[in-house]
Order: sequence, then C-alpha cells, then structure tokens
Amino acid sequence: MKEPSYYDAIVHSWQVVWHHKTLWALGLLSAFLGQFGLSDFFARLWFLQTNGAVLNLAQGFWANFGFVNQASLTAGNIAGLIWLGLLGLGIMIVLIFVAITAQGALIIYVSAWFKNKKYSDFYKAWHKSVSHFWSMFWVVAVFRLVCVFMLGLAALIIKYYSILQSGSYQFLIGFSLGLILFFYLVFSIIYIYSLAYVVVDNNRARQALSKAVKLFSRHLLVSLEVGVMLVFFNLVLFVLLATVLILAYIPALIIWIFAGIFNLTALAKFGFALGALLWIIMIVLSASVFNAFNIGAWTYLFVKMHKHGISSRIVDFFGRLSRLKK
Repeated sequence: MKEPSYYDAIVHSWQVVWHHKTLWALGLLSAFLGQFGLSDFFARLWFLQTNGAVLNLAQGFWANFGFVNQASLTAGNIAGLIWLGLLGLGIMIVLIFVAITAQGALIIYVSAWFKNKKYSDFYKAWHKSVSHFWSMFWVVAVFRLVCVFMLGLAALIIKYYSILQSGSYQFLIGFSLGLILFFYLVFSIIYIYSLAYVVVDNNRARQALSKAVKLFSRHLLVSLEVGVMLVFFNLVLFVLLATVLILAYIPALIIWIFAGIFNLTALAKFGFALGALLWIIMIVLSASVFNAFNIGAWTYLFVKMHKHGISSRIVDFFGRLSRLKK
C-alpha cells in the first residue's frame, strides 16, 4: 500500500473543499477566529506596526466622543454606554461561539470523509461540535494567549531593531525574531491537532493538548514541511486575490467612463458601489475557500498520522541521495 504523503493532504483537501460547497460556509464562519500559521502572524504584526498599539486606538475612540467626558456625563449617557457595551459584548460572544463551533464542525465533516469516504451529516457535525465547545474554547484561549505574548514580543524586537544600528545587535535581534516565527508556527500546528483530538477523539482540552504535542513531536519534520507549504499557498492566494481585485474593478471602470462621458454623478456612484461590492465578494469567497482548504489539509494529516504515519519528503530525498552515492 502506498504510504501517504503531505502532497496527498494538499490534493485531497482541495478535492473535498471544491466538491462540497457547504465547507465554504464553515470556512467563512471559522475565519472570524482568524487564520493560523505564519500568514496570520505576519498580518497581525503588520496591523500592530501600522496602526499602533491597542491603547492608542482606544484613546482615539475615547477622544472622539465628547459625551464621555466627565463634565458631560449624565445618567442617559451612562445608560447608553452600558447598553452599547453589553451589545458589543453580546455580538462578540456570539461570533466567538459560531467561529469555534464552525471550526470544529469543519474538522468533523472533513475527517469523516477521509476516514470512511462518506460525508458526515452537516447537522450532526454541527451538534457534535457544539457539545465540545468548552473544550475547544480552552484550546483556543490558550493559543490566543500565546499569540498575544509572541506578537508583543515580536513588535518589541522590531522596535529595537530600528533603534540599534550595531550589526551584531541587529543580527541577534533578527535571529530572535526568526525563533519567534518558528515557535509561532509550532504552536499553530499543535493548536489544530488539539482541536482535532477534541472533536474527533472526544478528548478534553488538557488531554488534547498533551496528545497534540506528542503527535507533533513524532511527526516534527512533516508537520513543519506542511506548515511552510501552506505559507507558500498563502502567498499565492494573496497574489491571485490582488489580481482578481484589480479585475473586479473593470466593470466599475467601464461604468465610470460612461458616467464621465455623459456627466452622470449617480452612474459614477453606482460604479463605485459595484466595484466595492465585487471586491468584498472576492475577499469573502477567497477567505472561505482557503480557510476550509487549510483546515482540511491539517485534518487529513491528523487522520493519516493515526493510522499509517506520513513520510517526510526531505528525509526521503536525502535517503535516495545517500543510496545513489553507495
């Protein structure tokens, strides 16, 4: 029997996601948690560097609303603030619940296909994911705490990198940043394995995390290879998305040309709205498909590692090379 490889993970995950569009919806809902892996790390770090710290954002929000000043606080304003706070908290809780449950349902749904070549019932997968919500929640919470710590550390390192001009210091800082990226990728892999242990093997959060660490240590090289490959696919997706976004504005551009010829302001506004709508649709669709594909690839690895193990292409390459020399 052919030993499974991570190339099979890429192919099978794409086939499942492409032929079953229900997974796109789950991919979209689970995207509220963000992606995982180095692409997510770079995106969050870029946002942190270009938009400032969360404290600065909060201060700007505070300064823009004059009714928050102590001199103008009234019972009505306080009640309004409390209501807005509760509403925002409620929306955040709902989004977290839906995103975590969708991610679990996606893993359950895809793992059922990889195991039995049969799709799990969508509603059964969703309800099973709901039953494991709290275990998944604690796994997500641990992962997010690690993310916050590593993002803060990386932002601090980048800040000192721009200050220190010494070559030796810059090398040390660059090396430290590389270590942070490496460990972030490791924690991302352990995170998705932990979720799979929770929803597929019915483990509690602590047990799932422990088993995920052991699974990763047994398949260290393969897991890292897949992680790097998915980062590459992220870059390809970004290039394709940028191209599609440019193409999405072609209909709007044609409408703008006619609007300029006939001096129709309303038509120009319609063209802008159409371009923005197509732009949003493309982003949402791309995020949905790729998130489902990403989770599907890791789920395939998880399922196959249980049964057969997966060979490393790097180890295979050097093994063949050594045999040829002999």
